[in-house]
Amino acid sequence: MKSRAPLIVAMAAALVLVGCSAPNSESEPAGTSAAVEDGSQDEAGSNSQGSGEHQVDPDDTTAAEQYEDLLRTPDPDQDPLPVVSVEDARLPYHLEGRVLVEGPWDVLPQERNGTFLAPRERDGALDFTAVDAEGAVLWTAQRPASCAGFAVTGSENGQDLAVLTDLTSSEESLSETTATAYDLHSGAQVWGPVPVDGPHVGPGLVFSAPGDAPMGAMGARLVLDGASGEVVAQEVDDGVHILGVGDSGDSGDVVAQYDDAHILGEYEGIVLLVEGDDLVALDADEARVEWRLTEHGWKGSDLAPAAGARPGGSLALLQTAPGSQAAIDLSVGSVLAEDVTDMGTDPATGTHVLVEDDHVRAYDADGEELWAYLLTGPTTITGTGGVMVFLRTDETVRVHNVLTGEVAEAYDPDGEGEILVPAQISAAGATVVVAEDGYRLVTVTPDGTDQEDGDGTTGQDE
Repeated sequence: MKSRAPLIVAMAAALVLVGCSAPNSESEPAGTSAAVEDGSQDEAGSNSQGSGEHQVDPDDTTAAEQYEDLLRTPDPDQDPLPVVSVEDARLPYHLEGRVLVEGPWDVLPQERNGTFLAPRERDGALDFTAVDAEGAVLWTAQRPASCAGFAVTGSENGQDLAVLTDLTSSEESLSETTATAYDLHSGAQVWGPVPVDGPHVGPGLVFSAPGDAPMGAMGARLVLDGASGEVVAQEVDDGVHILGVGDSGDSGDVVAQYDDAHILGEYEGIVLLVEGDDLVALDADEARVEWRLTEHGWKGSDLAPAAGARPGGSLALLQTAPGSQAAIDLSVGSVLAEDVTDMGTDPATGTHVLVEDDHVRAYDADGEELWAYLLTGPTTITGTGGVMVFLRTDETVRVHNVLTGEVAEAYDPDGEGEILVPAQISAAGATVVVAEDGYRLVTVTPDGTDQEDGDGTTGQDE
């Protein structure tokens, strides 16, 4: 398989037309050149995010006309993913004996309840592909190459959603950004398209208008309601307005106002915002303050979501000052830890693992510390799941049991071949791993079954 790195240049690009221009910071490729701590070394790289400009014709072509041939409606009728041989690769022990398939993504996919979703650039467009834990392609949908931002989330009624952006045209604009929600597992449309001011920026269902300067800071943000797609919070000149949604009778009306405020993110119905120097969590549907954090010495102008954070569970990782980050427990409104550089949550146990200054620490779901381990250098978390956390220091990968902190031997020390490092792990154990030339999915399907056909596919119905 050829490297996909050159292909994702368009995903970081901005269209000359206004709209859908910000890449999704929650789904950046993960660099993983690594070696196992036992000293055996190998390369396990991934796609690197490029930059560039997606050109459009300089005439008055509308977005609707320019992208009219895209297959926007999710299509479940897809070819099965190619099975990848594991003979020349090294998987962690607990992933051995399973079917390994090629991942159809250029960026690390987002996952929810066993379904993985991300795009791949092909022929100037993005193919978003949803894959289940057995490696079956559930659906694909196309979008313009600049509409890379997307969200995988849940609604208040328990439905898992994939929210994609698109470009269309209106009487007021040649190019207008919209958002549409689909059932993550079936691809059925749930709501939309609804107009938004600009691309998806996250966390959650947060969209931002373009800033005044080209390629500069984004403008005013808004938050969509996961269940309906209605605007539930919006930045205005004098702060943040909370809007009524649903059948309350005040849908679209301003039901609460916060002065000297800005939006940080949306976390499955909880809107996190800053008012003055306070951190405030709102149940937006009820316009109710869930909690407020004060007197932490933070400056409101410094508070922002940490770039590229994937904390999982009930946690949010926020920048609290230049070069300083804190882990916030959204369920109770408390600071779990400060001086945090990376974090992850094991979906099987709910254990949070945080890299804090010169230690890695684990906490249970109630915030009680389980163990701590002294680090010898800058460390990042490559993946958390299966009761294990994969830590990377320089080019060495070390694995800990998330409950006990014991260092586990994850790979065969006498093995040969490329080390495949876990990067995204579902509660059931399906795992996205990173190879030199892209992503692979270790499915939950045992190998040696009739899942693999002679043509090298997974044997799914076409």
